[in-house]
Amino acid sequence: DHRDLHRLIRRQRQMCIRDSLILGIKMGRRCFLPEVEPDKWEVAVKRVLEGDYILDKRWRLKIVVDREKLADVLNEVVVTSEEPGEAIGVVVYTDKGEILRSNVCDGVIIATPTGSLAYSLSAGGPIIHLKLDAIAITLLNPWPLSGLTVKSMVLPSNLPLKVKVKTKRNHYLVVLDGQQRRLVKASLHVTVSKSEREVRFVRFTPNKWLLNAFRWEAWQGLSVQ
Repeated sequence: DHRDLHRLIRRQRQMCIRDSLILGIKMGRRCFLPEVEPDKWEVAVKRVLEGDYILDKRWRLKIVVDREKLADVLNEVVVTSEEPGEAIGVVVYTDKGEILRSNVCDGVIIATPTGSLAYSLSAGGPIIHLKLDAIAITLLNPWPLSGLTVKSMVLPSNLPLKVKVKTKRNHYLVVLDGQQRRLVKASLHVTVSKSEREVRFVRFTPNKWLLNAFRWEAWQGLSVQ
């Protein structure tokens, strides 16, 4: 489930500097990154030691605020209001100053292909194939009278972006992979670019990520309580 994903995200952040391999153990139903059932971990480790595996490389996004580098993200970075549910002005532009989005909304999600099946998808963003070197920009609840209200756009990953927020408050919120939260002064912007550091997952079969994402079995047993 989502706890599996959070554990994997924390682990890849700790291990990527050492260029380590990550072998995910399934502990829930709805996370598509883990590879091995809990009772098969010993066999899986043996296969890794013998070199009998497929390397699944995933690239990440580098997040910088006022020259301070925050953690790289595997899934997405979310820029939103300090106060939940409060609309803000969001301007997304390139490092050359070209404005790509300028809207009043609840926030914006910038996602990798890996993250395009996570929060971005729930917010109405597109699915990006893992072989595409692209990112998705998805607005959260854009106000229909604030200009062009197409929620999402897909851009090349080698295009550095900047996000500027207009808010009546002194700070806004930056959320990294749904885990790390950072209050940022309203006068500062966020820079998003492709990280040079990849995450390396261990696979034993070709990664049928899109098929797995829509398998009905992955969603069985869910209920609203």
